[in-house]
Amino acid sequence: MATDCPSARERLAQAHLIFDPSGPVLICQKCQYALAPSGTQVTSHLRIKHQTPLHLRGGLTKYVQSLGLPDPATISLRGDGAPAHLHLQVYKGHACRQCDYRTTSLDLITRHVGHKHSKTSSTFDTLYDNVSLQAWTQGASRKYWTVRQHGSLMRCPVNPDVQAHLQSVHNRERNRLELDKRAASYSMDTGIQTLAGTRLWAERTRWAITYEGARRDILQGLAKVPSPRSFIAGHIIGEGSYVTDPELVSSGQDEQKIASLIAAVDRMLDRCEETVRHTSHVLLRWLRSTGLETCYPKPFTLVGLETSKKQYRRYWKRFVTFCFRAYRMHPDRRWQLTGVRFSKKQLIQLQAVWEHDAWSGVDLTQGMCSRPWDRRKDVGNGKEDNNPEDMDNTSECSADNSVGDEDKGGEEGGDQSDREDEYEDDEEEEEEEEREEGEEEVEEGQVEGEEYDLADGCSTEDVLLELFVDGQPSSSLLVYFSGILGFSMDARSFLPAKRYTPCLSGLIYIQRLLFLEYALPYRAYHYLGIPRRSHLQQHQKLNFVRKRYMIAGSPTPLEEFQNLRDFGRKVARTDTPSFFLRWSDDGQTLFYGDDFSLTMDGFRSLAKHFLLKAEELCEGLMFDLKPAIDLAKVKDDMTNVQSGFSFVQHSKNGLTNAYLELSRRACNACGRGLFERGGWDWKAISLYWKSGETFLEMLMCLLYSLGGQVPRGPELFSIECQNGPLTERGIYVYNGYMVYIIRHHKAKRSTNREFNVVRFLPVQVGHILYKYLVYIRPFINMLHDEYFHASDFAAPSPRQRLLFQSKHMGQPVSSRLFRQITIGIAEKHVLEVHQPFNRYDDRSDRADRNVVFSWQSGHRPIQRARSYGLDGAFPSQLQPALLRIYEWASVRWHEFLHQPSRVMPQSQLVEAGLKSEHAMSLTSRQDPALPIPTSPN
Repeated sequence: MATDCPSARERLAQAHLIFDPSGPVLICQKCQYALAPSGTQVTSHLRIKHQTPLHLRGGLTKYVQSLGLPDPATISLRGDGAPAHLHLQVYKGHACRQCDYRTTSLDLITRHVGHKHSKTSSTFDTLYDNVSLQAWTQGASRKYWTVRQHGSLMRCPVNPDVQAHLQSVHNRERNRLELDKRAASYSMDTGIQTLAGTRLWAERTRWAITYEGARRDILQGLAKVPSPRSFIAGHIIGEGSYVTDPELVSSGQDEQKIASLIAAVDRMLDRCEETVRHTSHVLLRWLRSTGLETCYPKPFTLVGLETSKKQYRRYWKRFVTFCFRAYRMHPDRRWQLTGVRFSKKQLIQLQAVWEHDAWSGVDLTQGMCSRPWDRRKDVGNGKEDNNPEDMDNTSECSADNSVGDEDKGGEEGGDQSDREDEYEDDEEEEEEEEREEGEEEVEEGQVEGEEYDLADGCSTEDVLLELFVDGQPSSSLLVYFSGILGFSMDARSFLPAKRYTPCLSGLIYIQRLLFLEYALPYRAYHYLGIPRRSHLQQHQKLNFVRKRYMIAGSPTPLEEFQNLRDFGRKVARTDTPSFFLRWSDDGQTLFYGDDFSLTMDGFRSLAKHFLLKAEELCEGLMFDLKPAIDLAKVKDDMTNVQSGFSFVQHSKNGLTNAYLELSRRACNACGRGLFERGGWDWKAISLYWKSGETFLEMLMCLLYSLGGQVPRGPELFSIECQNGPLTERGIYVYNGYMVYIIRHHKAKRSTNREFNVVRFLPVQVGHILYKYLVYIRPFINMLHDEYFHASDFAAPSPRQRLLFQSKHMGQPVSSRLFRQITIGIAEKHVLEVHQPFNRYDDRSDRADRNVVFSWQSGHRPIQRARSYGLDGAFPSQLQPALLRIYEWASVRWHEFLHQPSRVMPQSQLVEAGLKSEHAMSLTSRQDPALPIPTSPN
């Protein structure tokens, strides 16, 4: 073969010829096929076909012959599924599924499958694929190979009706998603309330009941501290409920007024802290105590960290802001959108502050005082006598005064604690790490005299001393506001206990300051006519206030917050067997009762049956779409509790709209698609839905039987695909596995502990679940929305987050027996043999890792042998060490069932279109031996 040189390559390029050494062949760029090199065929082709000038053809024949090229018709074809050759023509063709026959003629492929593979014309379309083909040569004798275009082996036939239909469907889907996004921004969804899915924290707070029907985004907008920008343009509280409704806006003048009021809060709290510093040690111990006759061992102290002080004060500023912004709303709209109603007494006091003559001395354009205040000015109508002895007449909030206040739920849940928190000395540092960054601080103005006197009167009179109506904590304005602090940043979900208890600590701290100031002020409030505290009988005056509003069991906001914080801290840090199983001597047959027996091969075949059936159904639902899946590269964030989040929504995965490709495949499928005569084929779609329900049954059986020790039925039905406002999803991608986590246990209410159980799925099951969550489930949801659109029905109900629903499966037949069988098999065949150990120990340093099988079945080891229930420590904390233990247990179960854990079988890798080299590299990997810690930390 002659040596190539730059001059020769230039002459070939000038003649529009390409030399491909991989063939080797000489390709005509214009004709897009390889030329025969014998004789003068190359130059004759250039002269006859393209009228190439003589000076470009001269010497080419000799050069081509020196290359020693073979006849293109005799060289090897490129492999099927290879990327398209850049210089060869791509043909629209067809490939037989049963053999290697390739053709560009629809008539030929139909005759081929009819003659060779089927006698029934109705099945012809299922025996071949529409593919893209390439060949080295032209003519009837040319041979083809399939090529991959746009990442797919399949070719979608261009149909104008299909394209127009898909464009219309996708536009409607985008509009629906935009409407869903807008509706989600209203933050009215309180999630699915089920026993298995409702966390202990959500059950205790009852936020789902308290804020049912309320616009949480508006409530959050009401509680944002004013910023200097809002002094001019105003503060946008929230959007209207409908597109045509105007935005809810607090005017710039109102914002300046509120900013002056919250600036007075700092001055007021400075005086409260001064009172604390001048109060005796004994009185501060009584202030901290929640017992009627018991003095707390340690005194109430001011927070030491400046950041804690600022954050605690910010909570109270947000409360003041919330009250006055809500007051400025129209009463009907305020109730309709937020569920807030003020009592007559509260309205009178808010009006007195808002319309007081003192505002005439404030330059609202600057948000600060423009002249000194005259402290000797008479109070007039705003004067009140707040002596503790007269509180019986001033602090009662009766049903008569609470016009329109309705019961919104709320109950005293959890156990009352003695409040002696052993770690309270360190709570400032611990809670500081959990706080989210607040909004931008408002610039403080110079506010004096009457303004902060009024602020103090408003803070104590109708807020701290407000009693519950009908015994419901949510009837209190301060308790109702406290739940707003538990909203997430976008108000679509609620904070967990660990992140919310610092807010409660701040409110409790401020209330104790104000109660002390209310009972024993160090300085007189001349404007309100309140003298400073007397030098005698201070204990009696403080105790009078304590007995009514501060001790355990009082129907006041302070007691509710203390009880809720104690419960939240607990939540944040978490006889005879019913079944007798017998085994054959060889350990391969299990017996239960007199009539039931099961061989181990039969048990394994059940899992294989579920798997084969699920794969068959999944392939049909995917319309033979075979995406390349590598779970090791899928990103997921187990710490993200944002409502609506899952690995499908992770920005780095790019899977949010992947199901639209399935819609294209469904419309273009030959003979079995969902498109017919310009629109959806609803009969075919109905069959597709039924197939989807059958597939869900098989998928549930796979999760039930192949992940390890089987869960209880209600636990499996509680799994959610996405985070909810009050719930966390149960499906994750972790360490190259699809896993599902169940946090529920039937004894969680009595133990106040949740029990984390993790099950790692075999790789084939993981791929099936991946396809369902990424492609099939959202596509089915889209079809349901299309059905409502075509039928002119009302808007469809919101899409469910639950992975399974009872209508799909009902009560699993003999699920209890199956559960006990898997426990018995694990005890017999899966547990590792070690030196003698205490099989019921799962806490000490010598504990054996086999206890994880007990945890996976929802038991402590001793209870697995004797009874039900749990009170474990290690499984209640989801952490990497626990995940590694569960991974080890699940992999051992996979091995017993003869199922691959991480590596797809070679045949399925080839079928999915992955490169053979990549497949070999994957199959060479071995599941690592997992190091299991023997001591839970």
